[in-house]
Amino acid sequence: MTVKIIQFTQWNSTYNIISDAIRCKAELIRLRRAYPDALASYTLTTDDWLFVEQLHDVLKPFNKFTKLVSSGRPTITTTTRIYFGLSTHLKACWCLRRQVC
Repeated sequence: MTVKIIQFTQWNSTYNIISDAIRCKAELIRLRRAYPDALASYTLTTDDWLFVEQLHDVLKPFNKFTKLVSSGRPTITTTTRIYFGLSTHLKACWCLRRQVC
């Protein structure tokens, strides 16, 4: 299992790091149990992991659309679709978090 090394800063580096953490979650928990004293300050609680997973869900379409825009020269039609897609996604995330809509 490998973790991606980020050589320069991009906003979606956060998404990639979170994706790697979720993918490695079981191993990270195992390491924490094996070395409790050394890794105590790096421990994520159940609530922390829930937050990380929610943040991953929020950032996922931003990552997708960033790759789309970065791959070429987007048209106004494409950027409008992205704008409304992200707006709908964020409203859905807000509704899920608040459990109302």
